[in-house]
Amino acid sequence: MINWNYITDLIGVSRAMLNIFFLIILVLLGFSLQVSNKLINTYGHLGGFLNGFFLFPILSKSVQENDGALCNYKVWFIVCLVVELAFFITGFLILYIG
Repeated sequence: MINWNYITDLIGVSRAMLNIFFLIILVLLGFSLQVSNKLINTYGHLGGFLNGFFLFPILSKSVQENDGALCNYKVWFIVCLVVELAFFITGFLILYIG
């Protein structure tokens, strides 16, 4: 368990920046372990990471109507939805046709 308030007060950065930093560290460590082991499918893990990245805005809680960022969220939602549909159709075609 991490006390995020203590860490943000201690080093003076926002919680979002800490989350981004830890995400980058986890991705780098994950891919460095996968490169050294030939039994792990790196492309499969990369596809899962990208799929989760684009699926998050679709499954997360929507922005409130009175928020000024609603238009940006709707654009991001549509872009992520199109990318997810492209992933699904491409995977379906590769699996059944290719």
